[in-house]
Amino acid sequence: MKTILFSSMIIFCFISCNQKQEETISATEYNNQIIGEQTKIMNSMLTFIDAIQTNNDAKIDETRRNITSSCELSLTYLKKMEVFDENFKFRDDAINLITFYKDISEKEYFEMQQILGKGLNIVQADIEKMNAIDKRVGEKETRLDDEFQKTQQEFAKKYNVTIVNNEMQKKIDNI
Repeated sequence: MKTILFSSMIIFCFISCNQKQEETISATEYNNQIIGEQTKIMNSMLTFIDAIQTNNDAKIDETRRNITSSCELSLTYLKKMEVFDENFKFRDDAINLITFYKDISEKEYFEMQQILGKGLNIVQADIEKMNAIDKRVGEKETRLDDEFQKTQQEFAKKYNVTIVNNEMQKKIDNI
């Protein structure tokens, strides 16, 4: 009886270990999952920027809220992701960056939306406030994005992942 129980336990452990290996993803897949979440947010942000050009307050509000909800979904996904090879930094830097985007969609972009909603009644003080918001957001985004990109490069180098240039980044850089 003990032999059967012991044999069953060994078989169970062997099957469990093999299943764990099948569930493990490659470094490239891990990278692509994180970048995929970032890309979703960037798409939402580009749509928001396009909406600003329309001067349609309802469209601006809808796209701003879409950034927030996209960020919430991505954050939930990323926080549930298992870390790769005990490397928390890449995932955590992505979480920090997307949390930043969520926060600005709720605060700074809302403030900008309120100013833009004034239409022809915008005064110089409003323009200065928008410029200050833009500068503050840009500085913090640059720090977080630089850190994220540095971490991604380190991850790619360590795990031999090829990073492909993202066409969306070119669009964002041209804004």
